[in-house]
Amino acid sequence: MADAFPLVTGALICERVLIEKDEVISAIRIFDRVFYQVPLPPAQPLVQLVFLIMLKRGDASLDAYDLRVVIRSPSGREVAPATETPLRVEFPTKDPDSGVNVHVTLALTPTEEGLYWFEVMMANQTRSRTPLRMIPVRAEQLGRST
Repeated sequence: MADAFPLVTGALICERVLIEKDEVISAIRIFDRVFYQVPLPPAQPLVQLVFLIMLKRGDASLDAYDLRVVIRSPSGREVAPATETPLRVEFPTKDPDSGVNVHVTLALTPTEEGLYWFEVMMANQTRSRTPLRMIPVRAEQLGRST
């Protein structure tokens, strides 16, 4: 197939990624919602996370691909993360089981409350979407029990 893409076997949001000596990876503290503190102006909130993307070559026709991470806010607009994309991924062999793991450290300043989408893009096509609900906690809510 001329238009076959690698398979996205995982796209996770986590706190950190560990890479062991035998190159096995572990995603630590996987989450799909985050509470963040809203600071007093002029400061802006900051949410730091790692986006782990696991790929298998499968029937992919090329040895390398440009991968782009797009983050969409609840209103659908594209959010600019504090990292460079696109990322060039190269498969080490032509074996369909050949894999590549990419982890991207991101620092986001949420401007909207709600559901954000992390999209893995290849050749301007969405190959995977991962949700993250961002929930603000304001200073006046701290210290109150619910």
